[in-house]
Amino acid sequence: MAYRSVVFLHVVFVLGLCSALVVEWTTLSGMRGTREAEPFRAWGRQLMFIERFHPLWGIGILGTGIYLTTSAWTWTTPFVLGGLVATVVSAVLGAAVNGPKFRSIVAAGDALSGSVPAAAREQAGAASLRMVHGAQSGVALALFYIMLVKPDWTGCIVSLVAGAGVGLALGAKLGAPRNVGEGKAMP
Repeated sequence: MAYRSVVFLHVVFVLGLCSALVVEWTTLSGMRGTREAEPFRAWGRQLMFIERFHPLWGIGILGTGIYLTTSAWTWTTPFVLGGLVATVVSAVLGAAVNGPKFRSIVAAGDALSGSVPAAAREQAGAASLRMVHGAQSGVALALFYIMLVKPDWTGCIVSLVAGAGVGLALGAKLGAPRNVGEGKAMP
């Protein structure tokens, strides 16, 4: 009974991570689209609220994964190591790369009043931010796939590379300024 309960919690933590990444995409899109300081700051508060939960998701995924591994699997099982790699990569991308960028964007927004300068909106939609966040999202989905399907080594590697690659490519495209009409860029 305990094993099944921990499997359930493991799934809940991975879903929490994936859900948080979706909310971050929405929040960054809102920050890029707003022209006034107060909504920009409100989006920033939401972003920082969600960021607080990332350690919970990571610790929960690792903790339940360790329990499940020691209870029924081994540390040489392909999907165990694939899931561990996905968890660590997602945590590093979030904590070391995008986390500081998020805090910088929010801090800049806290100092604004009136209109939001284009530079502030552009920072929330920077290609590097979108691409890393896309890669993190793709790796999180690969983690979900690895956890549910339990593939062999090849399947783990392909899912991680494909998840990161597709996420990186989508991140480059999603939220990128589009040229509309007479050469004008749309936020």
